[in-house]
Amino acid sequence: MVDVILIIVSLAGLFFSAFYTFKNKISFFKGICLGTLSLLGAFVLSVIYQKAVLGISPIDIIIKATFDSMKQLIDETPADMLNSFALAMGETNSEVVRATFKLFVESMRQIYTILLPSFLITIFAGFTFILFMIVKNVLRLMKKDVSFITNFNSIRLNRSFVLVYFLIFLAGTVVPDGTIGNVVSNVFFVMSVYVYFCTLSLVDYFLQKRIRIFAIRFIILVLFVMTMSMAFGIAALFAVIDAFRNFRARGERL
Repeated sequence: MVDVILIIVSLAGLFFSAFYTFKNKISFFKGICLGTLSLLGAFVLSVIYQKAVLGISPIDIIIKATFDSMKQLIDETPADMLNSFALAMGETNSEVVRATFKLFVESMRQIYTILLPSFLITIFAGFTFILFMIVKNVLRLMKKDVSFITNFNSIRLNRSFVLVYFLIFLAGTVVPDGTIGNVVSNVFFVMSVYVYFCTLSLVDYFLQKRIRIFAIRFIILVLFVMTMSMAFGIAALFAVIDAFRNFRARGERL
């Protein structure tokens, strides 16, 4: 019953954030933040309630079950199959490879546990953004004025954000591990996701000049992320430079 109430509250918060955004009462950015906070707040309260009832966090249960199953899969992998990995790693003992894989899984578990808050924020923010974009296009089809809502390919970094981003990056190199270090890591991850988001926005801006259909551009963007990870990092640098040079404004004059 409590979970149902929390779901209703989160959806109500999401609804009102969208309502005030599309009524032009609050900015698009604030609407996204409010929608994200409503979903995140309900999720956190649900976890706290479940922990009070079960005596253990459901998140801990899921994480443990997920990574334990991965370790079990490694344990059950035949030695013959591991031999090929052993050769590639310059090893002669498949059990060394097995132990290495299990250490890697354990490292991933620790990273996932530390960055879980930023993962959740990113997921909820992405969901809210997609929902707002759907609402925007539905309203546009209904001949409603949504010109005050930011276009995806108009979203860009500003100089203040870039400055804070690099300060957080530098802080991450000097802050020791612990609570503060984990907070810095989560903040840096969320900001990095936004940098990449603005990178896609910049890429989509230039794609739009050649391809008008967004569905096609979306497929290209997905392929861009999936197959060009190294180039994507380089492209992210252009998103940072865009905060100072504004490539979109220059493009309009071309």
